[in-house]
Amino acid sequence: MAVASEFYEPLNEAINELLADAARRARANGRKTVQVRDL
Repeated sequence: MAVASEFYEPLNEAINELLADAARRARANGRKTVQVRDL
C-alpha cells in the first residue's frame, strides 16, 4: 500500500495525542508507567 507524503505529519500528531492521553490516564491512576490498558 502506498502512503502519500502528507500522511505522516497528521499520523505523528495523532500518535502524540494518543500517547498524551494514555499518560494522563496512567497519572490519574497513580502510576508513572503507561500500560496497554491506558490506550
